[in-house]
Amino acid sequence: MVISSVTPAKPPIWPLVVQGLLLVVVLFSAWEVVHSLRSAQQLRQQQAELENIQYGLLDANVWVDEIGRILEHKVQTLDLGPENREAIKASFSRVLDTLLREIDSYIRQRNAQGDWWQRVQGKFRQGLQDLLVDFEDIREKAPYYAEQILVELDKPEARAELSAFLRTALEDVSQSTFTAVDRTRIEAIELEHDCFEWAYCRGVLLAKGKQYQEQAQWQMAVLLSAMLLMLLQMTLATHSKSWRALQHGRLGWAMTLLGISALMAAGVLCPMLNVEARISELTLELMGERIVFVDQVLYFQSKSVLDIVWLMLQDGDLGAAAVGIAVMTFSVLFPLTKLIAALSLLGPQPAVHAPVRRFFALKSAKWSMADVMVVAIIMAYLGFDGLMDSQLGRLNQPMSGAEVLTTNGTELQPGFLLFFAFCMAGLWSSTLLESRLNRTPESSPAANAA
Repeated sequence: MVISSVTPAKPPIWPLVVQGLLLVVVLFSAWEVVHSLRSAQQLRQQQAELENIQYGLLDANVWVDEIGRILEHKVQTLDLGPENREAIKASFSRVLDTLLREIDSYIRQRNAQGDWWQRVQGKFRQGLQDLLVDFEDIREKAPYYAEQILVELDKPEARAELSAFLRTALEDVSQSTFTAVDRTRIEAIELEHDCFEWAYCRGVLLAKGKQYQEQAQWQMAVLLSAMLLMLLQMTLATHSKSWRALQHGRLGWAMTLLGISALMAAGVLCPMLNVEARISELTLELMGERIVFVDQVLYFQSKSVLDIVWLMLQDGDLGAAAVGIAVMTFSVLFPLTKLIAALSLLGPQPAVHAPVRRFFALKSAKWSMADVMVVAIIMAYLGFDGLMDSQLGRLNQPMSGAEVLTTNGTELQPGFLLFFAFCMAGLWSSTLLESRLNRTPESSPAANAA
């Protein structure tokens, strides 16, 4: 009796090759996305620092420059024509007359003070002064002196000297009254980007940040598309024999789970939420001149999940540290453990004999807080957005002599989309893995009974 045996055909290898190529694309795109978005985040933080209100509206030196500019303009445009000349001359005459009276009174009081010998000397000096200096005659010539002052003020060099004197006086008052603003961080930003003028430096940061954001958009599209194709291949593998090499081989699952892990890393490393409040434009009127402040940042924060956890751990408060550890454990480490357990179930040991690994891989979804984190971020976004609108709305109220335009820049960032995609990919892979394990012969009841 001849027994013929038919060797089953090996499943094709090309699905594994395609899955491997997609994994390379996912890993490379995830790395590039993290680099682009972290760079854009750093530039956005530097821009917020550059635009911070402490270096603008709250900086005394800025006010000195603005008021000095107004005074210089007033001095340079001072109208000394016939219409205003007589009024200005009369004012100068009164000032000179008052000044001369004060000088005469001061000298007479000084000469009358002291002991008897000092008073004798004082009477002698007063008599000599009355003989040589006639204050009444000088006071009568006050209009003439006022006219000479006006003649001098008509000269450009005199106006320039007056402007310089007023600016110096303002700077002296500012230095003696207000504490100088520490501009160390601003200087570091200017040095890093080789820009030493506010508007130009801001433009440089905006241009670089926009470039990184545009790069990240394309990289995210490639990353999510490649991850979707990997999951679609694993889905096809559950229903098609030509894709069965992926479904029953550990290598295909390992590549898929590694891709999901890369997606998770990108989600937790990239910024998820920006919270910003700024005064877009503040217009004041002083001495008939407009003072305008633009893009004054009141508050700005841009954080990723790991940034938030790190801040909580550095806070020094035990409660904050506990919350940070819980967020890290249930939103990052727990999902990662779940992926590792899922991969270990595909080993030679039957899944029914690995209850702990099976629990982490298939039953631990209700203990993972990744999906809760997504909801929490959405709620935080809505809460911060409403709070900023409410608080900034008070600044938008009409004020006498001032016009204020505020902007609420609170917005979700690409990191949120990446983390949400990771949650969906994790659920998808869990469903596929459970289907794969249920199809495994050693996991069936018959196999167990045998």
